[in-house]
Amino acid sequence: MKNDSLELLRRVGTPARPIAEEEDEAASPSFGFLRGVRDRALNIEFRREREGDSFSFPYSWLGPSRHHPSLGVVLLFSGGEQYLVTIRGRNLNTLGETGLSLYERGILRHRVTFVREMAAEESKGQPDAECVVERIEVKVVDADEAKKALEFSG
Repeated sequence: MKNDSLELLRRVGTPARPIAEEEDEAASPSFGFLRGVRDRALNIEFRREREGDSFSFPYSWLGPSRHHPSLGVVLLFSGGEQYLVTIRGRNLNTLGETGLSLYERGILRHRVTFVREMAAEESKGQPDAECVVERIEVKVVDADEAKKALEFSG
């Protein structure tokens, strides 16, 4: 059975092809993001180099978050359980050449599609001003652990 939408596009002369990922998404060495200022991702994926796995959470589960240069970025996702994601590295909230910071202009605006942990050798080879994710920790926590991880000390 032919796809009616594709057939209609052929008849009006518009090329029928899926939008290439490169057209609406870009990437820095540590994270991918949607190009459009008003675009919002549905999910965020955390790719862990050391474990060789990845986790994906819907942005709708994202609750409180925190960025502190010495701690990294701490995110709490609440679904059936509470998941604490800690991103450690350097320049996690610094505007890069892309004009986007991982935390403030990326994750908080739901534009980041993935965060990628770098191998130690690759991390050392990055320019000093580049956002570098050295470690991504994901763990299930209870309410007390979540509160403690997100505490703001004055």
